[in-house]
Amino acid sequence: MNTNIVIGKFWLISTILLISGFFCLHAQENGYWKLENIETKNEEEIAGKLKRQVDGKAGDLLFTYDNGNNNSRLIVRGTWSQMPEILSPGEEVSVSANLNIEEFVPPKHHYSPINSLYFTSYYSSGSFEERKINAGYCNSKLTVSASTSDKASKNIPSATGSVTIKAPESPESLKGNLFIIRVKLGENHAYREYYYLYKWQAGEPPVISIESVQGAVWKLENIETKNEEEIAGKLKRQVDGKAGDLLFTYDNGNNNSRLIVRGTWSQMPEILSPGEEVSVSANLNIEEFVPPKHHYSPINSLYFTSYYSSGSFEERKINAGYCNSKLTVSASTSDKASKNIPSATGSVTIKAPESPESLKGNLFIIRVKLGENHAYREYFYIYKWQPGNLSPTK
Repeated sequence: MNTNIVIGKFWLISTILLISGFFCLHAQENGYWKLENIETKNEEEIAGKLKRQVDGKAGDLLFTYDNGNNNSRLIVRGTWSQMPEILSPGEEVSVSANLNIEEFVPPKHHYSPINSLYFTSYYSSGSFEERKINAGYCNSKLTVSASTSDKASKNIPSATGSVTIKAPESPESLKGNLFIIRVKLGENHAYREYYYLYKWQAGEPPVISIESVQGAVWKLENIETKNEEEIAGKLKRQVDGKAGDLLFTYDNGNNNSRLIVRGTWSQMPEILSPGEEVSVSANLNIEEFVPPKHHYSPINSLYFTSYYSSGSFEERKINAGYCNSKLTVSASTSDKASKNIPSATGSVTIKAPESPESLKGNLFIIRVKLGENHAYREYFYIYKWQPGNLSPTK
């Protein structure tokens, strides 16, 4: 056989194998992680009158310890925002989380309980039961504590944080086709765990498509922002941050009076079905208070209010029948407990209008505002009526 022909065939076959190998590798890399299931594990202790248990639902849990004699009780609430349905390879997402002591009745003896909200990543190459820990993708913890001691280090009534989850690049890098995020509230004797199971899917991730119309919905079209601040010489009142995580700051500039308040809320839904009720977790915490020498009792609030418009966003009008909630914190130079409220946590309910006719407009708007008269920031979540149900399509 002619040597040139043999060499030519060799290079042709090599090129074909190289190209096909490239496309096979590319096809293997194309994929995403899809939330397939949520598993739950629960542990409680009930012995006579004594009770340690965790109740609630994913995203909003309540730990309770009660000795049954009405002289020792601890109630802690842990909340976190909704986990994403889809994770792209290497994507980093943030989940807001909060932990608050809602009630503490200390016993007569020394007692310093600690409670935590954990976020940890796992993986499995088989079933959920075969999971193994790999905290390289998520490893966070919020902790609160109460004590019969007066030490500040042992009295931490609330904790707020933004938990980062990094999706694995592929099943090969994870060493498994199941990527799992565990969220746990509690302690040794009583806890509840939620396991969010993401399974690797081949192909491109689904997207919300306007073409997949089947029924009527409200779709989040835009988010508008309004800001007000006061800066006069050294004095400063302003709100910084981003949607879902804002920081109000008052500082008189003389290092003798300062107030810092953080307001957080979970992600707003992209789609609202007519009449649907959704819950948004919200938290407000005083992070720092340096009181002046004179009497001073500042109040700060996080507001949630519904609006509507039959025209443009600028023509909006209030209609608080669909959402109207407020969290308030306060600090004071006074020792009165009623004037010192360092944190507030709540679940805000939003009810979507049944139709543009019932709303009297084709724009449904939720305003979130942090601040006071002199300084605030507002986010307006603008939902527009769509003549069809937007479902994920490829």
